Amino acid sequence: MRNFTDEERDEIRSELLDTGRKLLSVYGFKKTTIGDITEPVGIAEGTFYRFFDSKSEFFLELFLREHDRRFDRIEDELEGVTDPIEALERLFSTWTREVEDDLFSEADTHDLMKSHDRRFDQDELDAEHERSVSRLRPILDALREQTGEGFHDLTVDQLFYILEALEAVVHFTEQIHDTDAEASDSSTLYDLLIPALAKGLTAD
Repeated sequence: MRNFTDEERDEIRSELLDTGRKLLSVYGFKKTTIGDITEPVGIAEGTFYRFFDSKSEFFLELFLREHDRRFDRIEDELEGVTDPIEALERLFSTWTREVEDDLFSEADTHDLMKSHDRRFDQDELDAEHERSVSRLRPILDALREQTGEGFHDLTVDQLFYILEALEAVVHFTEQIHDTDAEASDSSTLYDLLIPALAKGLTAD
């Protein structure tokens, strides 16, 4: 078994993750196998374990990468926005749509966490929270600079809590959709709740 150069390892690792992303969107977590992931990349199944310890570790990294992309898209959406209400509405709406369009369904996320070899301890959970907050902090700082709005001393932790609350609303709405399509109308979220949040955080 030959060794890969650092450049080859990075390239193969990236190809594996990109392939896994495509397969997950079609087959979901449970039905996607290691062989499905490695065959298009041109490596043996056994070689997969030189890059990832397990299938669950692989998809966990993909999960975290997708989560990072949410912040990338928010940064793109907020570039050049100077009105504070519009800025917050864009932030909340972009996050909400990213949750709705998430590559990982609730079932996939549940199966992934259930299959993981061990439970996350509090230090790991705290580290993941800080990882998300560290992505959000420069976004909030940029909003303050772009809009000249202090947002009532809104902290980055409070802002992240609001985003998590919006995510919970989306998942709750999806559950309602299974039994009552009319009740799941997202216009209430985008036309009422998000504007109210944005205005409330910028009110004098």
